[in-house]
Amino acid sequence: MLSEAEIAVRRPVWVALSELWLDTVLQDRDLTHIARVLRDSGYDRETLEAILVEEVAPVVYRNLYSVAGEWIGFDEDWLCGEIRGALRRRGRLGRWLLRCRRRMMTRPVLEDWQEVLRRHDALAEDAKRDSS
Repeated sequence: MLSEAEIAVRRPVWVALSELWLDTVLQDRDLTHIARVLRDSGYDRETLEAILVEEVAPVVYRNLYSVAGEWIGFDEDWLCGEIRGALRRRGRLGRWLLRCRRRMMTRPVLEDWQEVLRRHDALAEDAKRDSS
């Protein structure tokens, strides 16, 4: 289970990643914003991928399969509460189900996710270059 300190760091990551499942076309500024939040979190790519697939996607993926999906943004408190609840309830069976549903949950956002990662890496390189 995540500590309150870990949740405080993850919360902006959860909110930023949830934007990938909004029922709208993400603009250049949206993708850059998500990449900045991820970079600022300090998490590596592997951890960010796990957060995307294991924490955020199970809660919000249905939005893109809905006739009238959310397009403005998920309520932060609702989102974080749902993720925390899902993490508390998840056992071995839940982890297995996530692996089975991974493609269905992430396919609609895969292209945007790859672009966010490219921007994340570019921002990290720029920061490294600036600190040298």
